[in-house]
Amino acid sequence: MGGNGPWKQRYVVKIGNSHYITPVQYNEATGTWSNYHGEHTTANGPTAPKNSWERRCGACHATGILLSFDQASGEYLTGYAQLNIGCEACHGPGAAHVASRDEDDILNPRDLMDGTAEGVQAADLTCGQCHHRGGGGTPAGAPSGTGYPWNAGVGIFPPGGSEADFAGFYTTSSGIFFLEKTNPFPGVAKTHNASRQHHQQYLDLHNGPHAPNKGYDGACFDCHDAHASRADRPQMMATTITRGGVTYTDVEDRNNKLCLACHKGHGDFAAVTPTDVESITDTFAPARVVTAVRDHMSDKAAMPVGAASYTPAQDGTGRCSTCHMPYMSKSADYTLDRAGNAVGDVKSHMFWPVCPNTSKKAASTNSCNGCHPIGAADVTGPVIEAWAQDHDADGTFHADTPRSFQTGVAHAESAGGGMACASCHTTKGFIEAQVYGGQAALIASQADRDALVLDSITFDKGITCEACHGKQGDGTFAAGANPLRFPAADLCGKCHMNETIQFADYRDHGEIVRHPQQQMMDGVEAGEVPGREAQYQNSFHASLSCVDCHFALGEASNHSFAPRFASCTAAGCHQNQGLSDFNRIARADYDGDGTTEGVQDEVRGVRAILEAEILTTVTSTGAVITFDGSYFLIDGNRSNTAALNAVADAALMRAMFNHYWSRYEGSDGVHNTAYALQILQKSYEELTGSGWTVGTGGGTR
Repeated sequence: MGGNGPWKQRYVVKIGNSHYITPVQYNEATGTWSNYHGEHTTANGPTAPKNSWERRCGACHATGILLSFDQASGEYLTGYAQLNIGCEACHGPGAAHVASRDEDDILNPRDLMDGTAEGVQAADLTCGQCHHRGGGGTPAGAPSGTGYPWNAGVGIFPPGGSEADFAGFYTTSSGIFFLEKTNPFPGVAKTHNASRQHHQQYLDLHNGPHAPNKGYDGACFDCHDAHASRADRPQMMATTITRGGVTYTDVEDRNNKLCLACHKGHGDFAAVTPTDVESITDTFAPARVVTAVRDHMSDKAAMPVGAASYTPAQDGTGRCSTCHMPYMSKSADYTLDRAGNAVGDVKSHMFWPVCPNTSKKAASTNSCNGCHPIGAADVTGPVIEAWAQDHDADGTFHADTPRSFQTGVAHAESAGGGMACASCHTTKGFIEAQVYGGQAALIASQADRDALVLDSITFDKGITCEACHGKQGDGTFAAGANPLRFPAADLCGKCHMNETIQFADYRDHGEIVRHPQQQMMDGVEAGEVPGREAQYQNSFHASLSCVDCHFALGEASNHSFAPRFASCTAAGCHQNQGLSDFNRIARADYDGDGTTEGVQDEVRGVRAILEAEILTTVTSTGAVITFDGSYFLIDGNRSNTAALNAVADAALMRAMFNHYWSRYEGSDGVHNTAYALQILQKSYEELTGSGWTVGTGGGTR
């Protein structure tokens, strides 16, 4: 079954009145044999009639199939008009057309394209009815439903049927995608990263930018020619394509002519003309095409490719499908990519690049490791590996979108989040809000926020290369081989900052400060005690930038962004001081426990003392303060500062604000030891009305 195709051979035998696929499969590309559902067969034959070709496969490997179930023998029985896929599988019954020779008496799937999304869906279902995975209806008396679109009233799904009709024939399976997940958005039951198995292209298509939900979308047969010989045209690719009244000839995926026939004149390819596209060959592309694709790669994937390296037809560099259609699904057998991840033999049809962190969560390749690492000298391979790892084992990455930070829309895991979260935990949000200044527009549009967050959830695409590398806010590239969207010294602080939340925001609205690393480094904007602002000082680290320590003195491959200890012991810093970790010995016993410990231990000790004082302070309003390990609860609510008096309880609220500021800044004094200690100690002094004289050795900064 399948002949000598590009993938595999399977073998069918007749047992009784049904056919069964033998448990051996020959893989064409690798020349190997593999097991095919050995559990369906024993030494005595098939284990159950439900495993027959008639029930599982028939309608997508034959034309005009008629299915029934013989209750006496317990067998699924079929007849068909034609073995393999013939004209009527796509064009519908043809007897009237044969008799009349009139084209109106046969369905042409292209005629379904009436300028509506429904028309595109119906056209795509011509292919999608089989390039799908799920279960159909159950014949009368049978124990199991079919593996293809079928119902008892009509039989097989008829060509030309609508998406609404299709639901009556077929139910999509679950567990057939990489990183399938429940989605928080109403009406979107599941999202997924890519299909695991073959004949799921229609499902991929529905979850990507080419989903048939717009009247101007192309159909499957715009890119594929169902009448082509597979021997001459692998994957039955079209040789011509007509868009906007222009017909492009000799189109190929490998040289980008196929993709640019539609994408020219839009977005990153706005400057590319129809004449440019028609002139593309395997060995030539006009300058506008080369420039547009190179800029697209630099802006969307941090891939600075020189003009001489634009060789899509030769080695895939610059080819659209290399990144947008990685080999995710398996039809015959897996091979390995350059990083050792499993590579399928069917391209993803979602048309979005698959991020490398997918390979850390699922046994699959991705869009980057199909090429990288190119060799031992390839610096990109280590960058990809470092970025995709969960280095602190907290279940989150720069590479993903933590569930609790996705959006303001309530969902099963969390109802938290919102624009401030989306603009730093999603790549699109960061670019639209931070780079191009569109935060006000996104705040005004819940639908736009939902769209960018949905994209990030679907593809587990948190802060990717695209977020940091690419065009600046004015649409130009900065100088350098792999330009950043902001200067390196400013980039991290765009997100690792206090979101402009200051003490007044907590006092008046109960807003809790998060990740104020930039302000800690600068020694500003904590809850400084009024009248004592001049007393706050900074440590030496305030003169550094994030990249000084988190990039190990310019080590480009350190895209884990974890601080590197080599930075601390470098010349001019803590060289020759015998440091073994970041928790270097403090200058004094600041928490008064009688031992001078590491700076992080001292800061944590001081914070614990302030916490205890907060919990013993009686409020002016009678509200009760408790602590749940993460938040101070005011009468049971962490944001209920309205239950306190803004004047009489100001010192108490400032102490809680500074406790949060210290806790959620995260470095426990490493970023700026002096400021970290002072905001806690001075809050203690304001709250208690006495100086910091904890224990017998409570030092102050």
